[in-house]
Amino acid sequence: MRWFEREVYPDRNTTETKGVQPALTAYSFTQYTNMADKEREEIRKALLWYCELDTLAMVIVLSIWWIWLNMMLRLKARSNIFNKTFL
Repeated sequence: MRWFEREVYPDRNTTETKGVQPALTAYSFTQYTNMADKEREEIRKALLWYCELDTLAMVIVLSIWWIWLNMMLRLKARSNIFNKTFL
């Protein structure tokens, strides 16, 4: 477990983190704490990886939503069933 994870989850013995709080904590430590450049670079790489995964998740959700919306609009164009109840 890294030192900034111990700050957020003091009772856990794992490196698995969920949510945005560990990322915010790590970023604030890099901004307001004196630390070695190697450690700062390690946190920077971890934050970039976190941002990459978060962005990928948003793209996937948006893509699925877009496909679903197009399907619903095509169904609406084919029949009048959805006129009053859906859109």
